[in-house]
Amino acid sequence: MTTRTATASAAPLTHAPAVSQVLPRAARWRVAVLHVPWAAAAGCTLVAAAATPPGRLLPQLAGPGLSAGPALAPLLVVSLLVGLPHGAVDLVRPETGATGSRGRRAAAAAVYLLTAAAAFTAWLVAPLPVLLGLLALAVVHFGTADAVTARWTGSATPGPGRVLRAVRVVALGGPPVVLTLGLHGGAVSAVLDGLSGGRGAAVASVARAAVPVVLAAAAAVVVAAALQRRPAAALEPLLLVALCAVVTPLLAFAVYFGLWHSWRQVARMVASDAAHDHLGTRAALRGFVRQAALPTAVSVVGLVALVTLGGAQVLVTGLAAVLCLTVPHAVAVARADARVVVAPPPPHGVVRTSA
Repeated sequence: MTTRTATASAAPLTHAPAVSQVLPRAARWRVAVLHVPWAAAAGCTLVAAAATPPGRLLPQLAGPGLSAGPALAPLLVVSLLVGLPHGAVDLVRPETGATGSRGRRAAAAAVYLLTAAAAFTAWLVAPLPVLLGLLALAVVHFGTADAVTARWTGSATPGPGRVLRAVRVVALGGPPVVLTLGLHGGAVSAVLDGLSGGRGAAVASVARAAVPVVLAAAAAVVVAAALQRRPAAALEPLLLVALCAVVTPLLAFAVYFGLWHSWRQVARMVASDAAHDHLGTRAALRGFVRQAALPTAVSVVGLVALVTLGGAQVLVTGLAAVLCLTVPHAVAVARADARVVVAPPPPHGVVRTSA
């Protein structure tokens, strides 16, 4: 095989607008965006099960879920380090923010922050319905993100129709929200009470009522994928259901958010930069780290201040503010999703440099 840097052969990638995400379909990206999240979800579930005494398995599963204690602390740190940058860069990324003049970028940032402020104001007025709306939005956001990943990696199950697409969204986006709260909501009752104006039990009840819907959607996706011989598409709902049904809510969501959802979003941005700028993976990753450094540092400082200096009410208010940022973030990512371009694999004999 002849090894050379892709030059003219990669030229078609530059024909897409700068605000599009051009995702190269290559084996290394398939490993990164599929195998790493799978390993994190399966590993967390198995470690938590192994760390629980046999006599406590059923009571824990019926109650707060399984936890591995300090054994998974490094995993949580990595989840945080990956999870924070994925949303913190919204205003500095061309596909989620504005391009062009400084005035246009400032206007886009103002709209983004005003949208979050409007959601936060609504939460102050009516915490329960707004919280339920934010949770529903999270389900859609998570599920549609995985749908783009499936299209990128070639693991999507064929099938037209809005109903089938909605079933896939519920099957993939539902477990980290619905199963964690519907099956183990008692473990986070204080948090739910704070976020819902003292009506955490109502939130858990709504989630519990939606559990059969999510499980049915997951089963439908697994069966359809198996019939179409799409093992990756069948495996994902199984791993998510296992993680979110077995592990404690905070641990399950942390692993999902950091090492599944955010990991894939960051990989998309790095892959898009590598394709658009004709960079190797490591060079594109270094560029993303530089881009994300300042907004992530601001997020970390704010998080540390909330945890160390704030009381319980301050923590709840801060968490609500973070949840309200989901609204402009989900809108920005949805706009980026609509412009995703999946490029064909590079021609035989052409590989990109990795530096």
